[in-house]
Amino acid sequence: MLFRVLQMLCAASLIVLPLNIVLPLDIGSSYAASHKKSVRGTASSKAKRSARKKNKNRHKKQRRYAKADTTAPVFGKWQLLCKDKQALEPAKRCRISQTVLSRTPGGGRQLLLIRVFKGKPLIAMVTTPHSIFLKPGLILKIDKNKSRVYSFETCNEDGCHTGIVLGERMIEEMSDGKLGLFYFFDGGQRRITVPVSLNGFKSALSAMMKP
Repeated sequence: MLFRVLQMLCAASLIVLPLNIVLPLDIGSSYAASHKKSVRGTASSKAKRSARKKNKNRHKKQRRYAKADTTAPVFGKWQLLCKDKQALEPAKRCRISQTVLSRTPGGGRQLLLIRVFKGKPLIAMVTTPHSIFLKPGLILKIDKNKSRVYSFETCNEDGCHTGIVLGERMIEEMSDGKLGLFYFFDGGQRRITVPVSLNGFKSALSAMMKP
């Protein structure tokens, strides 16, 4: 059931960069190196140019959506985005989101995008880059609470996605917490740690859930 909901969210939702948290970590380059190695000797020059053009267009689309949402309400490190509060599809209603970027010479690379969609139940969709090692899954640790492990469910041109159903305990931990640490592994099976601030999460969630 969750996989079908996740597919619907991926298909209907637009990737946006509402709040950019830039990490002073030059780890985005490991993805570029892994991706370059995987395509060397297998893709033709034409295919490489097509991939670069597609990637460039996707980044332009993300910047355009980010610019269009600069007036959306901000709660700490979270932003509330609403399209149509009465829509049947969760991705077309309201969501709160936060984006974490790496610091690289060519500009920030998206390391993690987390979006919590309004609906019953609440579903958080976490997006990581491509060229990652899928088998270990995505690990989340909130403050000193017990770590949780989630499987990656689907990948598309925007990245690899994990759907997390937010139960009462998880919502409580995120509302009262300070920091969520997300762990995943790159193509070389090196662990990548991405911190997500929980500052403002409780207020953002409360604002989103209002009628």
